[in-house]
Formats: sequence, structure tokens, C-alpha cells
Amino acid sequence: MNSIHLEHSLDSSPEQRDKRGSFVTTYSGSKFFIDQCNIEDIKMEDIAHALSMNCRFNGHLKKFYSVAEHSILVSRLVPKKYALEGLLHDITEAFLPDMPRPFKSMINGFAEYENKLHQKIAECYNLLYPLPDEVKYIDKNIVRDEAEVLYKEVPDWVEFYDNVCPHWKIYGFTPYNAKRYFLARYEDLMYA
Repeated sequence: MNSIHLEHSLDSSPEQRDKRGSFVTTYSGSKFFIDQCNIEDIKMEDIAHALSMNCRFNGHLKKFYSVAEHSILVSRLVPKKYALEGLLHDITEAFLPDMPRPFKSMINGFAEYENKLHQKIAECYNLLYPLPDEVKYIDKNIVRDEAEVLYKEVPDWVEFYDNVCPHWKIYGFTPYNAKRYFLARYEDLMYA
């Protein structure tokens, strides 16, 4: 990780540092340490809460549509053996802001750090890393279905993606319901 160095600069907030380093405080009060990627210390409720509060497409939609709802849908569209990978494929967004595709590749070091975090998530939850192609395919192409339902004016870029969920409804759950359904789906997949 040489293009992004998580050095604590002069403008670093002292209230978000302790002897282990810089951290993000989660919904329940846990500390996610940036350098350590200590995902194993973070409750699934914290992850579900954050994802349920994050709106897809930077919020440029007719109604709220969370990363949590998107993740539930991906988990239902991928082959059953990859359902947990589908549900947890965007966990990084509980700690990192999502960047729209054109910007993500322009921010030096973002992809490297995101990959580091993905690896830690895979280890913690016993997931496949890198993500299976089937999960990547659904995640990449579902943007067409989401955009056709959720944008005020459907963008012309949808033609570059396959239609992967024409028979599934995109609801636009409230954050409260998105969190509940995400946690229920997680429980079903973990303990079924």
C-alpha cells in the first residue's frame, strides 16, 4: 500500500485516535481501526446499520435505496452457494464511502485499501476472496435494473449492462427495515 499512506497528518482529529491508531466509531460504539482493519471486532448489527443508512448512487435517486437493500438483492440473485458472499460483498462501505465508478479509479490508493479490507472481511467471515465471478457479474450489472427503477431520468449508460433482475422488486426500504431485513438474511444464511 504505497500509494496511500495512512499517516496521521497534522489535521488528524485527536479525538479519533488512541494508542492503537486512528479509528471510526461504529453505531454501537466499537472502534474500527483504520490501519488494522479489525473487522473481527465489529458487530454485524453495526455493519447492517451503516449499510442501511448509505444510499446507492450517492443519493441521486427518486427515493432512498440503501446499500443494505442492494446487498440483500444481490444475495438472492447469485447462485445459492455464493449467497453469503453476495450479502456481504459491500461491507467495506460500512467504513469507506463508496465512490461512483468514474471517481473510484482516480483516487490513488483507494482500491488497494478497499482490497485490503475485503481480504480481512473474507478471513473473518470465511468467504471466498476474491469474490466469485458470479457475484461480481450480478453486482456489476444490477445497476441497470436499479437505475431503470430509481432514477428520475434513466441514464443512457444502462445500455452497457445486462438486465439481471427483471422479476425482482426494488422497494426502497426505510433504513430501519433495510437493517432488519439485512440482519434476518444474514441469520438465515449463517445458521440455516
